Amino acid sequence: MTMSPSRFGNASLPGSSSAGFATTTSPAMTLHPARGCQMSDPHRPIALILARWDNPLLVHLDDALAQHGLRGLVCNQAAQAFIHLAHRETAENRIAITLILEPLQGLPVDTLARALRGLPHRCGMPLILVDAEVVAPLRALVLRPPTTVAELARWAAMPMDKWPLPAGGAPTTVATPDSEPASTTTGQRTGIILVVDDCPVNRTVLRLQVQKAGLPTETCEDGAAAVTRIAAGGVRLVLMDCQMPVMDGYEATRIVRRAEIGTGRHLPIIAVTAHAMEENRSLCQEAGMDAFLTKPVTQEPLLQAITCWLADLGRIASFEQNDQPTAHAVLDTQPLLMIEREAAGTACQLAGMLAASLTPFSEALLAHLAHDNLPGVSRIAHKLKSSSGSLGAMELYQVCCDLDLAARKRDRTALTEAVPAALQAVHRLHPELVGFLATMLPPCDGDQVHDHSAIGHP
Repeated sequence: MTMSPSRFGNASLPGSSSAGFATTTSPAMTLHPARGCQMSDPHRPIALILARWDNPLLVHLDDALAQHGLRGLVCNQAAQAFIHLAHRETAENRIAITLILEPLQGLPVDTLARALRGLPHRCGMPLILVDAEVVAPLRALVLRPPTTVAELARWAAMPMDKWPLPAGGAPTTVATPDSEPASTTTGQRTGIILVVDDCPVNRTVLRLQVQKAGLPTETCEDGAAAVTRIAAGGVRLVLMDCQMPVMDGYEATRIVRRAEIGTGRHLPIIAVTAHAMEENRSLCQEAGMDAFLTKPVTQEPLLQAITCWLADLGRIASFEQNDQPTAHAVLDTQPLLMIEREAAGTACQLAGMLAASLTPFSEALLAHLAHDNLPGVSRIAHKLKSSSGSLGAMELYQVCCDLDLAARKRDRTALTEAVPAALQAVHRLHPELVGFLATMLPPCDGDQVHDHSAIGHP
């Protein structure tokens, strides 16, 4: 069906007053009216809209939807839509239809449609897709561009039995995208290993370790992004951090497992966490994770876990087993040197990132303690211990483990020992990192010197 062209004004950006959408500018999907607009009726059904903010159809679409008793909710990232659709609906949060106006973040319109339909309880969700080539799936309507705001709103409000549905348009379950792609001509399946971690240091270290085994790798920085990437297909195994902002690893795993129900598929998900306690293993198991690795992760157990769950790999590239970093060493440079051998220049980048995080950590620790914010203490200690352990800063890693545990247990006696030890470890580590950087950076000409001021001084 080809719709007639129309002229549009400039699209409004988030927070502008030229469109009346309830907007979502954060991954938490908080609904709020655009600045200068009246609050939408919270009991009107939602038309969930996937589009970039510069899409000209957004300028007047909310007004057009309102005339048909709907309110628009725009998601300019696929992960936002996943989070919203995964939440349990209420009277104020009822999605009547989803409109996909264009590809997002490299995902084509039809891929987005299959991924959204693969979420629990969304298999029969009505969809309107704006695309020049896609074939209409069941219970979906395809509008060929260019289309108009009025036509979009009219079709969105029309009962689905009035749509020109494809043959066999009865409600049906649309399978989730393949997490395990088809076999290659050699009989060995392909696909990427997805590393999910909010810490850039951990993502880089794990990615290099997996790549050294000869496996293709991609990374995501939170659970919501991981759910979106998995739904797009081509993921063979996930290395999943547990504590992350936006969406943690437990919730991301639960969403993946619910989407697999009835499909016969099972994507291996391995927890990679800085928490080694038995209660954390139980949480991982209850969420549906398949295995458990404790940070810092060395290459040998990581390779064993991957080959255990991807047995069809056969013999993949082997590598030498490095010993664990020396316990309680202020800085064992072995992990950094291994990283440098695999990716020249990366060790300096990661060491600089760790050094730059030390002063903010100390300041945040004292601020949290001044306000008796022990969850805040646990959060920053957990984050620093994983990155410090991955890079061989074992003294700081150990004291952050103690600090995290004391804060989570609200053990003030243990805190009186852990806090000074953490501050001292930070003070001892900083010059070691600066010294490492001085040895790794190329020599300067003449009187030029390397400036390490950007990495701070505790």
